[in-house]
Amino acid sequence: MKIEIEKFNPENFDDLKVVFEKLIGAEPQNKNDLEDFIKTVENITKEISETMAWAYINSTRDTNNEEYKAKYKKMFMEIYPQLKPYQIKILKKIVGSPYLDQLDDNFWGNYKKIVKNQIKFMLEANIPLEKEESELSHKYYDIVGNLNIEFQGKEYTIQQMGLFLKSPDREVRKNAYYAVANARSKVSGELNELFTKLIQNRTEQAKNAGYSNYRDYKHEQMGRFDYTPVDCMKFHESIKSAALPYYNKILEIKKKYLKLDSIKPWDINVEFLTKQPLKPFNNSEELANGVIEIAGKIKPEFKENLLKMKEKKYFDLESRKGKAPGGYNYPLNKTGMPFIFMNAVGLHRDLTTLLHESGHAQHTFLTAGMDLVEYSETPSEVAELASMSMELITLDYLDVFYKTEEEKKAATYNQLEGILLFFPWMSSVDLFQQWVYLNPDHSVKEREAKWLEIRKEYGGNVDINGLEDHIKNSWHKQLHIFEVPFYYIEYGMAQLGALQVWKNYKNDPQKAIEDYTNALKLGYSKSIPEIYNTGNIKFDFSEELIKEIMEFVFNEIEKLV
Repeated sequence: MKIEIEKFNPENFDDLKVVFEKLIGAEPQNKNDLEDFIKTVENITKEISETMAWAYINSTRDTNNEEYKAKYKKMFMEIYPQLKPYQIKILKKIVGSPYLDQLDDNFWGNYKKIVKNQIKFMLEANIPLEKEESELSHKYYDIVGNLNIEFQGKEYTIQQMGLFLKSPDREVRKNAYYAVANARSKVSGELNELFTKLIQNRTEQAKNAGYSNYRDYKHEQMGRFDYTPVDCMKFHESIKSAALPYYNKILEIKKKYLKLDSIKPWDINVEFLTKQPLKPFNNSEELANGVIEIAGKIKPEFKENLLKMKEKKYFDLESRKGKAPGGYNYPLNKTGMPFIFMNAVGLHRDLTTLLHESGHAQHTFLTAGMDLVEYSETPSEVAELASMSMELITLDYLDVFYKTEEEKKAATYNQLEGILLFFPWMSSVDLFQQWVYLNPDHSVKEREAKWLEIRKEYGGNVDINGLEDHIKNSWHKQLHIFEVPFYYIEYGMAQLGALQVWKNYKNDPQKAIEDYTNALKLGYSKSIPEIYNTGNIKFDFSEELIKEIMEFVFNEIEKLV
């Protein structure tokens, strides 16, 4: 069966309508026809998704650009919702085909599982709600993207204020903390109101699909085939018992070095192994060139990939006014290239962020040749394995940025400390969301109280007495909660995997990189446990494994202090 698709404009719904109606009218007559049909659909999907990608990318690069805003609105809030009914019909045609089960499971097995799950959640009743959710969640960027702070006579973005939270002068850190907290408090009412609307919207989506709550709905919608919400709760308990003690050990080390009676929130991120905060680069050009050089030390192919991106100007690295917060690697499905966006201000964490996003970028290149979008777009448990592993296996090459042993040690310590600090925060974010969506009728005061309760349970020995008014809404800084609900625990699972990759790398670098590359090449053509096994690591978040890995990390930390 040959389907002739004429050239079309992805920004023109009338063009797309003609294309999709032709697909809906096609009738595969055998197994080979069905394969050809699916691959035709995939090619069209890649072209549309790349156009949407650029609409999103540009809207975050300049939140004040009216042309970018209009294009984002057109693609995500006008064209995409109108396409949904057509996509549903096409997926139903694929899933309902008598030839689907004849497709070879060795290649098509995971695809079948994915599309059957997709069709389950493609409900016409939810199309307007999904459109509204997209509009609401994007308002987070509008509110926070223009949040600038007056400090010491100058204006800074929230990202730039991170420089002062690294200061060796505790009074500067404290004042910076309050400046950021006070700025956030000015929009806390607006953000809480926005989040309440998102909760109501998402709960209604879940009920339309026959679920009693949004947590269970979202878990299945995200295609989490290999673990349950109950497993997530067990994961948090394991973190509390096996990771939190090491978090507190880190705080004790910091308290000793800084000669403090207690650790306050403004002490958590200060670097103490150097006299001044680490400043690995002066501008985004230096940052990009250094990371490209490091990539070549890991694998020549990795360097070549990043050089291609630089040539195409697919890096937007520096923080600036009007730019959305955060960072991401956005895969461009048609061309097989990635685009990296971030907000660099000169901190070590910026270097870590670019190394992280470059791991995603390598993953994009390694899966670019896949026929199926469903295989090249990996679940976060795999995607974040790629990025977090890159942060760790590059630690031996930080001398590209740091010329003294003291700086390199401090940077390595910074990375490992960040991992131990991350796990309890990740648990807090996921536990909070679980409570929010299992109790959707809560008040803002109840929400604030619950977050404080969780932070007291998972925040370790950080002294927050007298700071409760600032802490109660500190979850506002986690954009995932607004934009991509429940997408965060995957970072914890992937971090455990990445630490295993690093452990393997320390034992046998060449084999570890080979295993890592082979795992990433699978995309999502296999289950998550199979992908991890290919990388010679375990997809396991038991208390036993967490304790083993935390001990390994802490032993590495003790070599540095």
